[in-house]
Amino acid sequence: DWQLTKTSLNSRVAHTFNSPLMSDVAFVVEDPAKQDVVSIPAHKYILGVSSPVFFAMFYGQMSTSISKVELPDCDSVGLIEFLRYLYCNRVKFTMESAIQALYLSKKYLVPSLAKHCVTYIRDNVTPQIVFDVLPYALKLAEKDILDRCFELVDFHAVTLLGSQSFLTVTEDVLVALLQRDSLRVTEVDLFRAVQRWLAHNVEQECSVTGELNFLHTDKHVQRLMALIRFPLMKQSEFINQVVPSGFLSPDDVTQIMLGYVTPQKACNFSSQPRSGPIKRCARFQSTERWFLYSGKRAETVAFTVSASVRLHGVRLYGDEHACYRVNLELFFTMSPEHKHTKNGCYNSELIQTDSYHGYDVKFDTPVMLKAEIEYQLSALIVGPPSCYG
Repeated sequence: DWQLTKTSLNSRVAHTFNSPLMSDVAFVVEDPAKQDVVSIPAHKYILGVSSPVFFAMFYGQMSTSISKVELPDCDSVGLIEFLRYLYCNRVKFTMESAIQALYLSKKYLVPSLAKHCVTYIRDNVTPQIVFDVLPYALKLAEKDILDRCFELVDFHAVTLLGSQSFLTVTEDVLVALLQRDSLRVTEVDLFRAVQRWLAHNVEQECSVTGELNFLHTDKHVQRLMALIRFPLMKQSEFINQVVPSGFLSPDDVTQIMLGYVTPQKACNFSSQPRSGPIKRCARFQSTERWFLYSGKRAETVAFTVSASVRLHGVRLYGDEHACYRVNLELFFTMSPEHKHTKNGCYNSELIQTDSYHGYDVKFDTPVMLKAEIEYQLSALIVGPPSCYG
């Protein structure tokens, strides 16, 4: 009698996990190890008290007598971890199972599990698997995972764009990469990577269908080419690498070539430099509570830089679930009338890496700071008490 040895309700519920004992419903999914469809037992009551979707399915007004739930959009690896959490309140994640469990937790509205999944994926994604994770992060719109994936791609762009896994990314992932300002890669190397991606996918399409229906159409090539910042290339790179490819129209080639002669001439392609990942420097070593804002006196700091840098903005301390109205000003100490300003309202968020609440205030355009010149940064803040350094 197993009930006699299980001393808590939690342990008794956990005993029925993945067991036909008293099961009244089953999930039908594919088992990748067996390469066959399998049936995984479950219990309507446990599912219903864990998820409003399952409750409506099994106990709602429109419920029907359901004994099987088919899941063609996941496999047994992810489902087992999803159910383990519902029954045992714990998980044994791999990257594959965490991604699938995240999808299921969103589908069936189990936000507490989704939080565990996001944390695991964000903390365990590596450059070697980042292109495997990115499509799911985009599809599920998980900001924390997307930020971490793109951060890895930014820092390892040259290596990753030359990898075999890059050739298998979806067009949407490739577009998202090409739109980034922070990739640490030259524009000509980025163009070569796109060229490789196109060639590989055309070859794959031909081997499967024997036809060219998708990648070789002008629409898709133009979509990708429009995101390459050709004006950033050297003229010799553009002439030797881009022009022979035939990806650009004669009008586009002429327009870009004229840009080398007349740099101010308008161009259809962006000339915004890819600055590489934004780096942060911390002013404080520890965090304390509380700091009160009068809303009348600005907090000001004077500083210099040892080398010329672009200042994108500042991170300010906040508090949990708090909102702050900020008027940020940057100016030369010797010439305070020339200011760069940014105003707005900002919601404070938990900064996972440093375990405090804060928010970023970014200038519309990065400000170039010159070496050995004193600047002052002033912030007039209106809002509730915050942490401080």
